[in-house]
Amino acid sequence: VPVARMARMLKARAPALHVVVDGAHALGQIPLDVGELEAAGVDYYIANGHKWLYSPKGTGFLWVSRRSQDGIVPTVISSEGLRTFVLGFLYTGTRDYTAFCSMGAALGYRGGLGDAAIMAYMHQLATAAGKLLSGMWRRRVVAPDGMVAAMVDIELPTSDGDKAAEIAARFPSEHGMFIVVYQLKNSQPPQYWTRLSAQIYLELSDFERVGQLVLEIIAQPAAKGLAFEPVDIKP
Repeated sequence: VPVARMARMLKARAPALHVVVDGAHALGQIPLDVGELEAAGVDYYIANGHKWLYSPKGTGFLWVSRRSQDGIVPTVISSEGLRTFVLGFLYTGTRDYTAFCSMGAALGYRGGLGDAAIMAYMHQLATAAGKLLSGMWRRRVVAPDGMVAAMVDIELPTSDGDKAAEIAARFPSEHGMFIVVYQLKNSQPPQYWTRLSAQIYLELSDFERVGQLVLEIIAQPAAKGLAFEPVDIKP
């Protein structure tokens, strides 16, 4: 359900309810209009910049609707005092503000390429990668194209937990790549999946290499000393 629609439904049932949105992956991956969300009833929106906006780790924002700002104060009062909501958070002690200052450069970089062009390329690449790997592995993609932004989940071509653990371990150590591998909880037989991210510095051939490496690892004798630890994700 889209966030705005969900917020309207919640507010209709309980007008005094505070709606908080965890948008960790949204900023830079999908269009974001906090004005629309505020009108729908969202009170707080939290996002970070290092995942998709191209700013450093530690950058992000807390957006608070105007109707909810009186209830939010900084843990360390700004040197500007509490004259306004923004000034209250402007300068909160002698911390390193370098990462936050860099967000302007990240936005400038994205502006040069075009936000819409970035999102369109990542979406096209993610959906194409899903189809490619689904065909190579003869396995399912978790969601239709309309529910994919720049991340795509594909079932791995193995039900062997040791092989799933081996895939997760060998990609960074031997191939300089990191892929997320997880198991759907209570799936029988066990289902192991990978979540891959499409970025502007990647192309379809990168995902084809991932597909080939996974098949090679599965075909090889099992490595010893690796055991998959299930991730608590419900089917």
